[in-house]
Amino acid sequence: MLKLHRFHIGSTAFVWAVERLRFPWMTSLSSVEVNLSEGLRAACAATVLLLIGVRINSPDFAWAAIGAFWTCLADAAGSPARRLASMGSFAVLSTAVGGATAFASDLGTVSAAIAIALFVFFAGLSIIFSAPAYQVAILAATACVVMVDHPAFRAGDGFHFLFIYLTGCCFALLLSFTVWRIHPFAPARLATKIVYGRLAELARGNARLLAAANFDAEKWARCTAEKRMLVRNAIESARKSLVRIPRSKSDGRQLFSDLSFAIEDAEGIFEYLLAVSHMTEQSSLAQLNRDRSARVLTAMSDLLGRIGDVLSEPPVAYPVPLRRRLSRLSAYLKEPAMGRLSFERPPVDTGTIAHTVKNGGSWLGAGVHVVREALQKLQRNLTADSSGVRHAIRLATATTGAFLVIRILHLPYGYWATMATLLVMQPSVGTTWPRGIERAVGSTVGAAIAIVIGYVASTRWELSLAVFPLTCLAMSMRKVSYGLFVVFLTPAFVLVADLASPDTGLFNSLARLGDNVLGVVLAVLASTLLWPKRSTNELDIAVTDAVRANMKYLVMCLQGAGASDAECEQARRGAGLSSNVLEQVYKLARFEQWSFAKRVNDVEKVSSILRSMAGAASRFRVAMPGRAPDQQLVLWILAAAENAGTAGQSISLPLAPSILRSVQLSALELNVVHQMKRLDDLLARLSFVQ
Repeated sequence: MLKLHRFHIGSTAFVWAVERLRFPWMTSLSSVEVNLSEGLRAACAATVLLLIGVRINSPDFAWAAIGAFWTCLADAAGSPARRLASMGSFAVLSTAVGGATAFASDLGTVSAAIAIALFVFFAGLSIIFSAPAYQVAILAATACVVMVDHPAFRAGDGFHFLFIYLTGCCFALLLSFTVWRIHPFAPARLATKIVYGRLAELARGNARLLAAANFDAEKWARCTAEKRMLVRNAIESARKSLVRIPRSKSDGRQLFSDLSFAIEDAEGIFEYLLAVSHMTEQSSLAQLNRDRSARVLTAMSDLLGRIGDVLSEPPVAYPVPLRRRLSRLSAYLKEPAMGRLSFERPPVDTGTIAHTVKNGGSWLGAGVHVVREALQKLQRNLTADSSGVRHAIRLATATTGAFLVIRILHLPYGYWATMATLLVMQPSVGTTWPRGIERAVGSTVGAAIAIVIGYVASTRWELSLAVFPLTCLAMSMRKVSYGLFVVFLTPAFVLVADLASPDTGLFNSLARLGDNVLGVVLAVLASTLLWPKRSTNELDIAVTDAVRANMKYLVMCLQGAGASDAECEQARRGAGLSSNVLEQVYKLARFEQWSFAKRVNDVEKVSSILRSMAGAASRFRVAMPGRAPDQQLVLWILAAAENAGTAGQSISLPLAPSILRSVQLSALELNVVHQMKRLDDLLARLSFVQ
């Protein structure tokens, strides 16, 4: 065990060292979201079933492996009841609707198309409920579009095929709840590790900026904004994973208290790093001090990563010595008026944390409650203006259209095209474009890998064993990057399909690749032409909300003792979330209407200014807690915030009084004035002022 622990420490250090060499544009690719445990579980389930099929000479057992892999994909992390509900419902649903589609395909193309349209519509409509429900429904619909090319010509053959598939699903369930059990705190521990990993990346990014002799300010601003967005999203995900833990498991548990404190403490560290980020972008330190500060931030980054690693390993307590060392390191930042990262661990009252999983009550009562809420959501969304209904209609139309095109053209392995259309099609045009590009590129690379493996592996045993690393990598990478997920998933499914049928070879791999690309093209065309939802329509609201939230946070920080820590934290959280929404909206808008390119660029500049203002606000609060800012500046910003917060009116920033150009203002205060004026000019250009 000691050797394994040392190996884990060494491998983690190696991964962190490699990640330091990443380019700034690779911000979203991070090892902290790699889940090797999920990958190994799915790989073991699929490979064992493949080997059994080879041993008994039953090619149909490849469907059992597919069912096992899909069941692992349907796993909604959380409590055992939540996981059982998601995986079990997928096993039953996919077997039922997949079998119905296979029998419908036996009756003809028209009946098969009707079955696909019906099942895909209901799968798309499930988006109104929750992300886990939508994931289960889409995977069940995927089983439909795949099994439609496996028509059940005789009832006996059809039930035999479905029994093998259901056996694979049940085997994955059995493996997940016996050999590969997941501790109730495991998702929360992993989410907390991701938070500290993202904080480490933010600190490392600041260090690289300080150490750089020359840098592109706009590029680094975009990179820093991306890192900050990832940190905020990670913190929110960690909060959600924590409140999903059943109260019966959390009450009185030290681990729950440690994770609760770690997430709350991450908010304070994030605020400190926001101030540091603003300092690194605006500071004109001498090169000696910049190098020293860069080394300090690099050391802080390593410590944050180690804290995350410790928190992810049960049953280790909160690493107080590492956290105190982090506070001591912050004192070495030789920036004038840069405060020290404080550390004080108050007792955490777990009773004040809301839980979504309540203790007590029968399973029947909980089921009735869930069904009642689902029916209420369905009733509210059954309107022509509902985004859920719109997405369901578009998804069903596009998928059914792809199926009919494949049947008319008599393309081999046509289910690859239909499956690609189903999985690429997203609610908005802006999300469909990048997903389609990732799938097309990933499928191309994956097909090349499959061709190489096909030439190297000459027996069915070798093909079955080759599926193990591919499946493991695909499942491990699915939260890191959809493109990487497809890169490893494509060759895995190609090999499984080869095991299910005697037809193998270069032509078949290329045919599957062509079908995949065709499905992507059909999904993008359908997303653009069929009742499209465009994020450009949401730009105005997103800009307004982001400006108001960030102005509120700036005012809170300027008030000093007039605002409590809880109020400032809530304002910072609101500013971060609204800025994240703004960035997501303008990024999606880039793919939707290219004629809005200039407007989107201006909105991006507004977002950058708001991020800079949030950094300045954090710097006021962290670096100068005892110093009152210039009173004229405070009054001017209060007036601007009052205008921005007026409901029903456009944003209107007041003119800056001449005293704000006084030499009495500090560099930080002058920077805030400059950013406010830039914001005023951009809002005027965007017609956000009266």
